[in-house]
Amino acid sequence: MLERIAAPVYVVLLMGIFLSVLAACGAAPPEDEVDAPEHGKEEEIPPEVMEVAEAFWGAFAAGDRDAMSEHLSDDLEEELRLELGLRTLTSEHHIAHDSNVFAGFEDLEISVRAAERDGDRITASVVIEHPRISVGDFDAFSAALAEEVFRTADRGEYVDFRAEFSGLLDDWEVSTGETTVQMTFAGDPKALTIAEMDAPRTLFSSFAALREVAVCDGLHEAHIVLQEKEKLDAETPVTLDFRGEEITVQNAHLPECAHRVTTLDIAGEIDISTARLIDALAEHPFDWEGLRHYLQMGPEDFLQSGEFLFTSDNEKLALTMTRPYAVATKDTAVGVLDTESGEVAFLDVIPGTVDHLAWSPDDEYLAFAWTEWGPGFVEVDIYLQDDSIRFTEVLREELTDPIERIRWSEDGRILDIDVRKDEDRVKTWSLDVRERDLEPK
Repeated sequence: MLERIAAPVYVVLLMGIFLSVLAACGAAPPEDEVDAPEHGKEEEIPPEVMEVAEAFWGAFAAGDRDAMSEHLSDDLEEELRLELGLRTLTSEHHIAHDSNVFAGFEDLEISVRAAERDGDRITASVVIEHPRISVGDFDAFSAALAEEVFRTADRGEYVDFRAEFSGLLDDWEVSTGETTVQMTFAGDPKALTIAEMDAPRTLFSSFAALREVAVCDGLHEAHIVLQEKEKLDAETPVTLDFRGEEITVQNAHLPECAHRVTTLDIAGEIDISTARLIDALAEHPFDWEGLRHYLQMGPEDFLQSGEFLFTSDNEKLALTMTRPYAVATKDTAVGVLDTESGEVAFLDVIPGTVDHLAWSPDDEYLAFAWTEWGPGFVEVDIYLQDDSIRFTEVLREELTDPIERIRWSEDGRILDIDVRKDEDRVKTWSLDVRERDLEPK
């Protein structure tokens, strides 16, 4: 958990460093007001400190956290990301995702103790005073959190662990710790880059441990029950055993650490652990590292929405799991589960949303349509389980009209695809899945 909060902590710290330096330094008074200050002569600001502050003005004055990556050397970014296990070094989403660890502690006391130049490099010593909770208070905090959780559950409301944890942190007064960080800057004075900096291995570490003890250690068996043809979404209720008490949360509010104890009951036909789904999806050849780096997401983020469809003999289960996001882009994982063995194989991770899951009558083929998300365009394809035939490849032209429905012939040989051309007109294409022949109907 520490690694997951290290990146946003650094961003907050660096912004605080810069703003504190500016606040401490202040602008030089006008020439007609250069008399000695009331409380004595102002301390001269080392030029190296001002150089560093001015170099970061454009990035931090507007609170542009994403600009932070422009000031990190490639080697340092790679080192921090890999060695510390950071999902990313700069992300609004990550800060929001883990905002519970910052609740009530936005104000950090930061000062630059020294800054020295050595050739084209500047080394700064920064002191950060930050909140720190003692291990001895963990049990009391955990008990208080459990009380708040049970009080919410007794009112018949869904429990939001993040909100409960964050609210309780706001109410607690904690002691202050101090961390000294060494940072080395290099490059042109007008475009300095952070070449080296200490890893924040102790900063806020007590809060990572606190959340583990207060929330994760108390989570036991969790169940998500879906009726036949019922879809999994962010509002789906989850029954959870928290410290021996049964409470209900919504899927969107389920802590990530609960995935290891959560079981999906699908139409009363099969139980599968979400941990198994995550593991199987992680094995699919997809750019998971890139997804984590740029969007701070991974296989576990595909568990907020899904659709499931059994074959006629219930021997296989088709499933789609979609990764929601706050911009016009989504990814959908499509897979097939063997109901007898419980083994899951994901066919594809598609940059878009999937609709119209349809097994052929002989259960040989799985067809589905997908809509690609992007800047001002959509494409719709049909995939088949055996070798993923793309509808647009057979059609030999890009299809931008929405698919209204797809349906199989009784012998499973022909797939009819209804495309909505306009309000009053539907065009039907017939695909012979064995001959790969597509004709208008």
